[in-house]
Amino acid sequence: LRMKIEGEPMLTASRLFREINGLGYAGSSRLVRLYVGEIRVKKEKEATVRFETLPGQQAQVDFDFYKRVKFTDYEEAKSVSRFNMVLGYSRMLYYGYYFRHDLESFIDGHISAFEYFGGVPHEILYDNVKCVVIERYDDNGIRWNSQFLDFARYYGFKPLVCQPYRAQTKGKVERPHQYAERDFFMGQEFKNLADLNNRSNNWMNEVANKRIHGTTNEIPVIRLEQEREYLLALPSKRYEYYQELSRKSSKDCYISYQGNRYSVPYKYANNKELSIKVSHSQEKIFIYAGGDLIASHNLCFCKGQMITNPEHIKGIVPKQNSIEGQRIYGEFSYLGEAYRRYLSGLKQNKVEHLSWQVKKILELVYSYGQDEVNAAIERALKYEAYGYSYIRNICQELSKSRRGGDFVSIKEILTDMLKQYGIPEVETRSLKIYDQISE
Repeated sequence: LRMKIEGEPMLTASRLFREINGLGYAGSSRLVRLYVGEIRVKKEKEATVRFETLPGQQAQVDFDFYKRVKFTDYEEAKSVSRFNMVLGYSRMLYYGYYFRHDLESFIDGHISAFEYFGGVPHEILYDNVKCVVIERYDDNGIRWNSQFLDFARYYGFKPLVCQPYRAQTKGKVERPHQYAERDFFMGQEFKNLADLNNRSNNWMNEVANKRIHGTTNEIPVIRLEQEREYLLALPSKRYEYYQELSRKSSKDCYISYQGNRYSVPYKYANNKELSIKVSHSQEKIFIYAGGDLIASHNLCFCKGQMITNPEHIKGIVPKQNSIEGQRIYGEFSYLGEAYRRYLSGLKQNKVEHLSWQVKKILELVYSYGQDEVNAAIERALKYEAYGYSYIRNICQELSKSRRGGDFVSIKEILTDMLKQYGIPEVETRSLKIYDQISE
């Protein structure tokens, strides 16, 4: 425990207890808290005046740039924003994490919190975040964000704002940040944003909202049962908000958004005026021409990618090999995140005859199916095995294994490939690690 605390000094005692309990510790959580308290230096707390609210009366919200987070699915760390809502009476806690810090994410956080609580508080307290307050005047007048006011009217709650530089006014929502950081986030590794939010939900359901709250001395989820009857009912339909923008199509059938290119049907190519609606909550982009929906794509959170629907470019005759290559790469990237990461790896490793390699892997999709090839690509990515031949042979062995045939190890596959291409064995190395690719 001492080594763990020295490495992550702000971890909570309850988090440490859960970890060592999973390793076989049979003692009580009280002993862990006492031990942690002995080796930690405590800070003096500043005196404050507590403000309590009636059931269903008020919630407090905080929305901030959280930190850059390293996800295992992405090469570079990504900026993450954090949405937090706390019901004033029950102290029920909700957290949501987003790649974007904008009004759509802010609204989506509210909706998700309302649905999590099972109702809407009568009023919600904010600081002077731009999603709510555009400007404050000297006479304490407020210029509200009109789109946000429309959202508030739809759900029936009254927005309130605290005085500038008075963060303690929102103490119920500010204080849990340190708890969430130390008890949930710190020392964890996440695959992607969906994984972060799923595990955050599990933490809220199993830990945060089932603990005895330090102020009320009651369990938030039990107090919620008393508070829920005073909350406003949820509307029958979710409020819909989209980021609306205009774009001009390129002559090769694409529009640009956030560093990526998305295909449109070829008849809308070459400088056509198009409008787009982006829903980050759905992770979708919708493309319109004259009010008619002409294309939709899953949003790509990498950069420099071409997301192509093959149907959009049927009928176009490539004028040169480079355009044909772009078409193939676009079709490949359209199949999913793993395919885009594999294409990036092929390029970084300067694999020869790149377009041919990608085309041959696409042919495997038609032969084995997208799920089989996707599984092969995921395993090849894990071991940085880049090239069509790797994917083909892994697909063959996965297919044979599922049919109950004789299993051939990756070692045997690689040995046959060396003989086939006449490549001499320069150094003998253990190939056991490759067997794990097909396990």
